[in-house]
Amino acid sequence: RLTALVPPPPDPGASRRAGQALPSVGLIEGNETTSIWFYEQDRTPRILEVLGRPSLQIVIVVEPSRHLDSIQDPGLFHEINEIVATRSIVNPDLVPPAAGAASIRSTLPALPHEPLAAAVRQVLEAAPGVFRADGAFVGSAVIFHERGNPESLFWIFTPASSRRPFLHALVKATDGTEVATVSKPAAVSASFSTRGPGLVALLRLALPPGSYSASVALTEENGKVLAASALPVQVPALEKEFAVSSILLTRGPAPAGAKTDPAFSFSGTSLPPRADASFAPSESLWYFLEIANPSDPAGVMLEPRLRRGTEPVGGLPPFAAKLQPIGAGRYFTGVELPLATLVPGEYVLYLTVRDGQGEGRSQFLRRADFQVAR
Repeated sequence: RLTALVPPPPDPGASRRAGQALPSVGLIEGNETTSIWFYEQDRTPRILEVLGRPSLQIVIVVEPSRHLDSIQDPGLFHEINEIVATRSIVNPDLVPPAAGAASIRSTLPALPHEPLAAAVRQVLEAAPGVFRADGAFVGSAVIFHERGNPESLFWIFTPASSRRPFLHALVKATDGTEVATVSKPAAVSASFSTRGPGLVALLRLALPPGSYSASVALTEENGKVLAASALPVQVPALEKEFAVSSILLTRGPAPAGAKTDPAFSFSGTSLPPRADASFAPSESLWYFLEIANPSDPAGVMLEPRLRRGTEPVGGLPPFAAKLQPIGAGRYFTGVELPLATLVPGEYVLYLTVRDGQGEGRSQFLRRADFQVAR
């Protein structure tokens, strides 16, 4: 039975907690020169679209006497740099092709290649990134449990009622090759939790290790689009290398029962994801992930950071993951994040997972989007 993993409190003088406001950056005065770089919609629309900002300015102070130039608020600059990299680099974790990928591919079930109508393909090709509109939300996760190969899950939540929704998907490899196509009546799932009423359509795919772009959409029978999103997918190889699953956002752990979906059952614990990724301020958000093949299970470290929109909210210094074994070389961990101190809005949780401390250790960055409702 999983219990709350509350990280040790950081030194207040050395770091800040999630939910704690950032200190303001003072202006520097003297004989230096201040240069401001502007990013505006009419000149750099693509970069602002990636960042989700209407505009951006970077202030650089040049000190001729010291032959120095420095970016003001470097933390913001590095956060922006990370966002751009995460959304534009096809292999953000720099995972080399696994030597055993071919053998793993041969053991996986065949992927679907269903015909896509021209209108459906157009919707999928034009699907936006993170999607939340009219209460709908599109989510995904790559998980691997105590044995076997990874499984890629895609779900769409919509509060809209639909007699016969259809689920469509288009998965491409990094070279643009179409790996899988799906277009069929949606399989409605009761395996998720939601903050409000609605339906959840679930798609499961056994993708081999690698990096992919997956576009998914939910439509009415008449073709009306209920939700659509394009999602990056990173499927790890699990034979020997250090590997990390996606983050699962849940309302908390519970004992697995006879009706628990095996996809969300981990060593006797039920973890139904919050399908709409929406939480009330009175709730706690729990985030869980799986770890495979760590060098030392006791040495795996977690470092969470939280953003609201494009602004950093806070974070915690690295702390021990306190892994719980679920199979040979595979582990599980979870952390509780109370939401009472967070104002309503859209948030992004970034979680760095390190295989021990020190330079040269393997690490992965995982992301999860959620909403604190009013």
